[in-house]
Amino acid sequence: MSFFDNRSPWKNIRTEIIDGNKVVRIPKFYVKYKTRKFRPSWLISFKKRAGFKVHPAFMLNGKELSCFFVGAYASTKASSNISDNIKADSNPGNSIVNINWEDLVRSCDNIGEGWHALNIYERHAISLLMLVELGGPNVNVLLGNPETFGTTENNIDINAWRGIYMFYGHNYEATPGIQLKSGKLHVWDINGYHTFVETVEVSTSYHNSYFNGFEDAHNTDDNEENDKTLNNLYDLRFLFIPNNVELDEERSATGDVISTNNLEEAVCWMGGDGQNIDNYASTGSGLFCLAFTTSSNESMPTGGVRIAKYGDEDEE
Repeated sequence: MSFFDNRSPWKNIRTEIIDGNKVVRIPKFYVKYKTRKFRPSWLISFKKRAGFKVHPAFMLNGKELSCFFVGAYASTKASSNISDNIKADSNPGNSIVNINWEDLVRSCDNIGEGWHALNIYERHAISLLMLVELGGPNVNVLLGNPETFGTTENNIDINAWRGIYMFYGHNYEATPGIQLKSGKLHVWDINGYHTFVETVEVSTSYHNSYFNGFEDAHNTDDNEENDKTLNNLYDLRFLFIPNNVELDEERSATGDVISTNNLEEAVCWMGGDGQNIDNYASTGSGLFCLAFTTSSNESMPTGGVRIAKYGDEDEE
């Protein structure tokens, strides 16, 4: 038993079936960001506390949500035809791959009300919980290299985390809420209005480089109530964006790769696929692996998607 099994919010993570999809409920939590000797640290609380802010994964249209749901598996398609009506699902099986980014995201929206492709804030909320529980960012070492031996629930990934399978190292996953545009990183605002906000420059020299530090740029007021009155705020402290890189994997902070190119506008793929890497040990895969290498109407050979669903508005 893990120490975290009896600690919130980890103890309230649970698997459910919604609309026939196997999903994992991620309960709302609050975060306080600190730096110690130039190293970032994140404190997590399941309730409001002084100095803590709700994670943006639990914001929608300016309101706090009680939770969100993430697909337990990389998405498969409920229809064999690629069209506006394609629907993704989350059950053991062969993942959707090699479909353009835009269609992958739309296939999640088409499931029904509240369904969508797992976005950058949701993905990194899960990643933060994993980072804290595991004690470090390199899940390939701490949790184990992904091993995908089949398509049944029992052997699809022996290194699943709290009911979430294939979260890294299986397929790249189309991830909305973040993009590169004219060399600058654009992210959704932190209040859930899904308005893109221009943030920091990201060098094309980052291509195939390893994370060696996290970006902490933000334009928010530390007063939480003031933040909620505006919808054009960003805070990269809630995300895992490299502020510098390292060419040597063994000297890097996370062992994860960021890939960029010279596209005027590039969408985001996350998780990596581990292709052509012995035992998946290198950073073709990882929690923070980022690829800004295609436009929205292009695909990746191993590019898939993961469904998610918004929880109810929190009445607290």
